[in-house]
Amino acid sequence: MKLKYIVVRIDDPFDLFNRGQEFAVVFPEALVHRQVARLHHVGQYVVVSAGFCSQDLATGRWSAFGHSESLGLVSRPEDARVLDRTFGVPDADRCSNGVVEPCNCPMH
Repeated sequence: MKLKYIVVRIDDPFDLFNRGQEFAVVFPEALVHRQVARLHHVGQYVVVSAGFCSQDLATGRWSAFGHSESLGLVSRPEDARVLDRTFGVPDADRCSNGVVEPCNCPMH
């Protein structure tokens, strides 16, 4: 089954602890991005990106790609990290270029 996602940012000027934090909402392909975004665009929550996603079952890591036609938003390079963070995947072994170990960059 293909999965879709949106990334929502908290923009509450009075919530200094959570302001600017982003989290991902994952849902089945049968739903339309715009419908799910409407449910999460309340108060100080703003949808900042959208697309398709998948999870590598061996590593638990998420990948994000594509775009949402109904919202006119694209997936961003950092969305995979937002997905990982939202679903509790450790971030320690993801290098700055987005590659998961083993990686040949100087960090590893």
